[in-house]
Amino acid sequence: MIVERDGKNGVYNSQGKLLIPCEYDHIDDFMDYCDDESDNFAIIEKDKKYGLLNYKCNIVIPIQYDYLTYFGGDLFIAQNIVNLELSTSIMI
Repeated sequence: MIVERDGKNGVYNSQGKLLIPCEYDHIDDFMDYCDDESDNFAIIEKDKKYGLLNYKCNIVIPIQYDYLTYFGGDLFIAQNIVNLELSTSIMI
């Protein structure tokens, strides 16, 4: 369950155990992006940078990218803008 405290987001499980501290600017709802049910992911934002959490609340793409989106299949695109050019793509 995604919660908000003092304008920051975190994640608790159904038993009320803290999984992700309330220190993120935004956490998307967990979505089943890929074919496997266990492949639920949430895009997270902190300090205008983006990363990706898996369903176990582990960060699987570091929060260091200017842009992150689901592309299709098992592919997410994580990019940084350098001199107005995009770089880096990541497959999960």
